[in-house]
Amino acid sequence: MVRVREGKIKYKITDNLYIYNNGKADFLVYLNATFKDTNNIDIHKVEEIINRGKYCEFILNMNDVENSVSKSIQPYIEVLRKKVYEELDIFALYIFLLKLKLYIDHVFDVLLRKELYDQYNKIREDNNSVYIMVDYLLDKRGTEQTLQKWKPILKDINIFYDLYHVVVYLEDSTKDFILRNYDKFKETLENVLKAHQNTNTNTTT
Repeated sequence: MVRVREGKIKYKITDNLYIYNNGKADFLVYLNATFKDTNNIDIHKVEEIINRGKYCEFILNMNDVENSVSKSIQPYIEVLRKKVYEELDIFALYIFLLKLKLYIDHVFDVLLRKELYDQYNKIREDNNSVYIMVDYLLDKRGTEQTLQKWKPILKDINIFYDLYHVVVYLEDSTKDFILRNYDKFKETLENVLKAHQNTNTNTTT
């Protein structure tokens, strides 16, 4: 008799990649299946397949990713600690985008290790995959109002990528590099918010 899990799909990243919770932890699950109609994939059926352990592989424990990412960003937090008292909201957004980059890097790494090149390409070419990860990380911090207030900015394609691309993670970052990157991020944020405000003003007048 096949043991059936009672887990739930939290997010669909591609037709074959899902963030799934088994009741204890979140996992990135690869579904080794093809669909006749990719426009009408029944998530409940996919969930049932994963729960039965058919045609799927649990390729990444997202709790392990969280632990690894949190450890990796500690040097940044230590250098920027004074910023917490001066500008907590900006600091929180910067750290969030830093974590987002590292989460996505972990996903890319496991896809390459598993030789899932089609999935790798789909994520690299599809901006929607990044926004799914934004939602996933925001949901993990659902009670953090300091982060939640940035959600409209994070979901605005005209602003998001300007901010996302300016944040740089280096494993052996120096204090000067981190401070320069943070200052560049602050300047970019100020500019894009000002441009966004001007655009909204022009639209309403």
